[in-house]
Amino acid sequence: MKESSECEFVVTFIKFIGILLSLKALTSGTIPGFVDVVLNFDSKALTEDNLISQAYNSGRKVVFYGDDTWVNLFPGHFTRTEGTTSFFVTDYTEVDNNVTRHIDHELSASDWDLMVLHYLGLDHIGHTVGPTSPLVKPKLQEMDDIVQKLYTTLEKKEENFLLLVCGDHGMSDQGSHGGASDREVLVPAVFLSPSFNRRDKVWKSQRELLQVDLAPTLSVLMGLPIPKNNLGQVLIAALEGLNNEEKLNTMYINMQQIVKLMEKRVSDFEKDSCYDLYLHAVNLHRSFLDTQTTSSPTDVSLILHSYESAMESISRKISGALITYDHYSMLLAILLLFLTLIVCILLTVSSRQPVSLTLSSSTVILITLLVSFSHVTFCTSQSLYSTYLCGRSYTSVAMQLVSFGSILFSLITLSSSNFIQTNIKLPQSSLSRLLWLGTLFHTLSFGSSSFVEEEHQTWYFLVMTFYLVAMTMEVKGYVTKVLQKEKIYADNRTFSNISVDLATGGFYEQNIVMNKNGEKKYHFKHFSNSRRNNFQTISDNFDQTLLCSDKAITTHSMISLHWRFLLPWKQIGGIFTVMLLGRCMRTINQTGNKWLNTPDLADWLMLPQNKALLSFLVFLSHLLILFAYCGQWDIEYVCFIAGIFSCYKYRITTGGVNIFMDLNSPISQVSKGIWEARLVFFVVLLMNLIAVIKWLHFSKEKVHILPEKCKEMSVKSVQTFQMSWTLLITLVLRTHNTLLVAMVIVQEALLWRFVVKKIKLPAKYLAILCWWMGQTVFFQQSNSNSMSTVDVSAGYLGLEEYQPVLVVFLLFCSTYAGPIFWLLTLVKYIVVLKAKQVQEHFKRKDQSNDVNGSDLTCARSSIKVDLFECVQALVLERLLTLVFYCIVVSSQRYHLFVWTVFSPKLLYEGMLTWMLTIFSFLLLSFC
Repeated sequence: MKESSECEFVVTFIKFIGILLSLKALTSGTIPGFVDVVLNFDSKALTEDNLISQAYNSGRKVVFYGDDTWVNLFPGHFTRTEGTTSFFVTDYTEVDNNVTRHIDHELSASDWDLMVLHYLGLDHIGHTVGPTSPLVKPKLQEMDDIVQKLYTTLEKKEENFLLLVCGDHGMSDQGSHGGASDREVLVPAVFLSPSFNRRDKVWKSQRELLQVDLAPTLSVLMGLPIPKNNLGQVLIAALEGLNNEEKLNTMYINMQQIVKLMEKRVSDFEKDSCYDLYLHAVNLHRSFLDTQTTSSPTDVSLILHSYESAMESISRKISGALITYDHYSMLLAILLLFLTLIVCILLTVSSRQPVSLTLSSSTVILITLLVSFSHVTFCTSQSLYSTYLCGRSYTSVAMQLVSFGSILFSLITLSSSNFIQTNIKLPQSSLSRLLWLGTLFHTLSFGSSSFVEEEHQTWYFLVMTFYLVAMTMEVKGYVTKVLQKEKIYADNRTFSNISVDLATGGFYEQNIVMNKNGEKKYHFKHFSNSRRNNFQTISDNFDQTLLCSDKAITTHSMISLHWRFLLPWKQIGGIFTVMLLGRCMRTINQTGNKWLNTPDLADWLMLPQNKALLSFLVFLSHLLILFAYCGQWDIEYVCFIAGIFSCYKYRITTGGVNIFMDLNSPISQVSKGIWEARLVFFVVLLMNLIAVIKWLHFSKEKVHILPEKCKEMSVKSVQTFQMSWTLLITLVLRTHNTLLVAMVIVQEALLWRFVVKKIKLPAKYLAILCWWMGQTVFFQQSNSNSMSTVDVSAGYLGLEEYQPVLVVFLLFCSTYAGPIFWLLTLVKYIVVLKAKQVQEHFKRKDQSNDVNGSDLTCARSSIKVDLFECVQALVLERLLTLVFYCIVVSSQRYHLFVWTVFSPKLLYEGMLTWMLTIFSFLLLSFC
């Protein structure tokens, strides 16, 4: 097209502001705030002065086709329009065809002045299958053909026109946007017009061009007033049709508009250095007009650069003044969190004595007066006044009552006499101390922006450290048990024979007989090799018996043992396998900020030439997930089989993998897999319904039941919850993350067998461990503390139209798949451990067939106590993190990375807290 026309390509790279209403920046020239990330899902009419409103008010006819966000922002402004939903990301064909089908009619019409076409297909492809998908190239070719058609058709009319081709954001290697990487924030803007003359040199700006610069540029080119609140600058490179004087006048108008905005927003603006830059640029312009006949092009260039520098400095100053903080609300929120944290800590370490408010009335009055005086002081302060906490509206009054009621209750509770008399119990074991110290270290790491960006490294380090300490404790306990054996009393001949047999791997059973004088007499019975497999472990009362690999041997020296019994090799191998799996899971998805764009295993597997291998691995992963829960063939497992089959069928139908029987031949027809996804949803719902019924039956059972039945009812119901969640996340996560799901399940089984069941951590420390594991998987599934890594495509599985509630729910399930899986695992661990203890208790009483109601009630009560301790520990962890991080964010509110690093992390922390709150409420309600 460039060769066949007289147009000049003017290409500028616009720095994308963020994911937050980029259309607002493009049309009004203003910078949206971080809170717009929430409002972006419920767009309201744009009330600020903007380009579309200026065109409408001046009588221009505007037509629009594409993203319906435009229709919501500018209702009634378009002569003709048809909007398509931007949130249904699995559609990248119809959403563009609905725009293209209007082009021929509009090009033949002559009653419009401005036409806006917003295509969504390329963005949806990125969200769904990533920027490296084979679908990208045909879509780009489609867009090229449309641009060529628009230009050539308009050119034939021999009228002056401008065609602007640009994007509202970029795309990361993962197909998302909203972060701060160059791929996400840098997008091209191409101005096409026959009025652009060919020349070798194009204006080179000395500053970073921003997305807000498009609003004043288009306003000037269309002959419209610049929006009042605009912070952008006219792109001089796009003013090719104007002479030098017209260019300078345009920059002067833009300069005056920004200076007027500065007068309103910045106090004592005349004393600011940026105002001096403005005066300098105006003086140069005045001098140019006075000596216009003798001025050179160099003088014009100098004036234009002066205007650019002055406007850039003033815009930066205004942007800083636009950001206001409600210091009173921030301080009050931190105070409430801090008081709640102190109460929770005292409850956690206390001896659980009931709290009685024994304060005198004068003390209560003094605390109330102190709180009231503080409130009046803040509300009468000009710098600390809060609209929310000092207003007189019903909402403001309600917030004040709730806030100060909570503060008074916390202060009075903390001041009660018996509450502070706590019996502090510090963790005794090394693993318990590691869990709390690691949690404290993770919280303190948020004081650095680099640790926030690379938080996943902290979790990987903590979890691996836990594995190493657990392995060390296993080895230490084993060796200690061997070295503490009593000396074997036997004659030299027998002792020698035992030594020889032990050195060659012989097995002995030791029997102790007490004589009349109370002395011990030791007898050793040798087991031949043929009887080793049938050997049963003897009682733990034999203090010289070493249990290893379910066999009993007797030792007199570590050196005399065969190498197979020197160390607990099975435990070491199991924990090492857990560590190896954790390392492999890290390689699937890169995350964080520093290494996010580094190619990883997922990128390699998603390449078209590797689809056969990906299909094979996904098939094996589905089989592994299926067999991991293989046990009793009941209705739950049958449903699980149907769900796994539907998940695999969904991958095939949507083209994610090829059929297992023919890995190199893709399926002929690709669909959205709506019915396969809906079948999985139905199976998940059915399994959860069955689990709830069984759990309620176990919780409220009043009749006598066998302990085996009690264990089956409680454990099976919790396991069904975990199975249904596994089924759901297998569907909603990306195709390559099916491998991750399978690895997580294997890791969980090994962790139970070689760590949790062996070490038997207290409930509250087991809760912290599962929280660590959940946070680790959160980052391993490619999440980060940036909004750009949220997999938007997961919210539209099984949907034919945009349904906000379901979309948000599926997005939540996809994002927090790992943490919720490990919270369910925590409940399963607690129930299984307690069920085994109850079963052993009944066996000792020899009453398995005659269990009374009090014993069953005691079993349920024991589970409730442990689950409550788990909730208490997790709430304490959340409060500790929130208090410290809120202090950090408040103190760093003017930091360079406050919007790109600290604010997104605060949003993630809020969502984590809501997730834990909902989980805790449901858990304690059903218990």
